[in-house]
Parts: sequence; structure tokens; C-alpha cells
Amino acid sequence: MQYIDLHLSHVAQLVEYGFLGKLDLAIIEGDGGAGGWAVIPSTSLGNNQTWIECADKVILEVNSTQPMAIEGLHDVYYGLGLPPFRDPIR
Repeated sequence: MQYIDLHLSHVAQLVEYGFLGKLDLAIIEGDGGAGGWAVIPSTSLGNNQTWIECADKVILEVNSTQPMAIEGLHDVYYGLGLPPFRDPIR
């Protein structure tokens, strides 16, 4: 097993640029949503957008212990440009 001691905030960019190899599988957590196919990101939202876009396959883990009140809690900013020319969040 290869190991790198890296802060989580740096991992998504390294995955996007391919420095850590190909991402075969991502497991994304969400709550059950309001029924149907809606899934609300749970408290582990973090780098989910990158994992979803870069992984060949995505498994959605439904965590029914998360409260439905977390809907609307998250703001997801993505696609703000490439460093060092990223746009600020406005």
C-alpha cells in the first residue's frame, strides 16, 4: 500500500489533475431526501463534486440517521478556475 500524509483540502485538486492516479470508485453519503430520487448531501459533503466527476463508478450511501433539517445547509462552490487564477467566491 502506498501512503502519503496529505491534508484533505489538497486531495481533490491532486485527483482532478491525475497526480494520484485514476479514481475507480467513490462512495458518496447523503440522507434519504424527501422521497423519490432527491438526495441531500449529509455532513460529509467535502470534496464530493470532485469524486463524482472523476470516479468511474459512484456508490450512494443513504444515511438515514442524518436529520432532514440539513437540507439547504451546504453551499457548493466548484469550477472557479485553475490555480493560480481561481476566481474569488462572491
